Amino acid sequence: MREEEWLKQKREKQEKIFQNANNLRIYLDRKNENKSHHIYKYLFCKDCGKEFEITMGECNFFLSNNLDLPKRCNKCRIIKDFTTPPKTPYH
Repeated sequence: MREEEWLKQKREKQEKIFQNANNLRIYLDRKNENKSHHIYKYLFCKDCGKEFEITMGECNFFLSNNLDLPKRCNKCRIIKDFTTPPKTPYH
């Protein structure tokens, strides 16, 4: 009897593991599908030449504030912000 109970518990545990793995796979598939629907455009960085993506939210932000779409990827934008001196001197 004990061995049967042990085998039953082992099977139940394996089924739970399999179900969790399957749920994770489905979640990741849905996440990737949703991500691709929100991408508005792929652009090339002016500085490094790598391709980067603009999401619909970012595009709406730039257009609602009458700004041009970015010409640099996030990494190059951060580098440019830290390396360029401020336009007005500090007082």
